[in-house]
Parts: sequence; structure tokens; C-alpha cells
Amino acid sequence: MENLKEELLKLRTNKEIVYYDYLNGEIIPQKRKYATDLNLLNKDFALNIIDQYILDALRTYAYRCDFDLVKTNLSAGLVYKPNDIENDTIKLNARPYDNIACFEINSVRTYLDGEQSNDKEYVNEISSYRGYALYNELVKGLKERGFVFDGPESFEDLKNAVLYGQDFNIDISMDLSLENEKKLILK
Repeated sequence: MENLKEELLKLRTNKEIVYYDYLNGEIIPQKRKYATDLNLLNKDFALNIIDQYILDALRTYAYRCDFDLVKTNLSAGLVYKPNDIENDTIKLNARPYDNIACFEINSVRTYLDGEQSNDKEYVNEISSYRGYALYNELVKGLKERGFVFDGPESFEDLKNAVLYGQDFNIDISMDLSLENEKKLILK
């Protein structure tokens, strides 16, 4: 009976806000029931989400078009503790979690000979397109996987861009041309 009582008591905390995302100028509360345990983040957590989303998109696109380049656009923001937010505003001296960014995949586009080849935007309503990342490890991991990364290069750069309201994009791309593959094999 005590296990049941513990489980029932846990249900009462499902609506408790465990942290806030600050993404695209919006403060988004994350409740315990759906929140990611930020202590469990590792270098592959976000990479696996991004890999799977791009792979699913390219599987869909491959039926309709050819491509030699894939480009993906991400949004990234900061994560704050609940006591750092008051009246839907970030407190003056609030500090985001160090090196933890929230992110969202905005688009996956394919190109063939420099022209966009996908005619419809990929939407996957089953798997997640949002997540959390150890930001510095995410940037490093994307580059190690062969992506060209265009965006804030470090968590400090991301934090400064977000806090100072600077416009920035995060675009990752990968050359999938056969000529590039041949060059890599020859090395």
C-alpha cells in the first residue's frame, strides 16, 4: 500500500514547474510530467534527437525528390530555474543553467545542384522536434558528424546573443553529393 501512496503523491507534483525555457523571446514553463531531467543530459542526448529527425525527414523526401545537400534550421534558447521567473518575466539577476540550451528544429530542407528540391515541409508529429542540449558538446558533436555549423559557437556566445536580443540563426548542413563522398574515401 505504501508504494501506491508514493505513486499517488507523485501525481500531485506533475503540474509543478521545474524550469522555464526562454526560446524565441517566449518564456515557456516546463511541468514535471513532461520535463526532461536536465541532470541526465549527455553529449549524445540532443544529437540523437536531431539525427533521428533529419533521418526521418530525408526518408520522406527521398520518395519525392533527389538531393545532394541537407540544411536544417534550429532555434536555441536558455533554461532558467523557477525562482528566476516572476510574472512571466526573467528577474534582473537571473542566471540560466550553465551550458544547457533548449532547442527546436524549425526546418529540414534538401537541395539538388543549389536549388531547393523538397516541395513540402517535413512535419513529424510523433517524434520530438524539441529538446535540451549541453550546448558546447552539441556544437562539437555536430561538427564531428560532418555537419557545417553556422551559429553561436559556444554557450557564452549563445547566452550573450539571447540576453542582448541579437538576431541569430543556427543552420547546420551536410554535403551529400557523391563527389564529396569520393573525396572523403580517397583521403
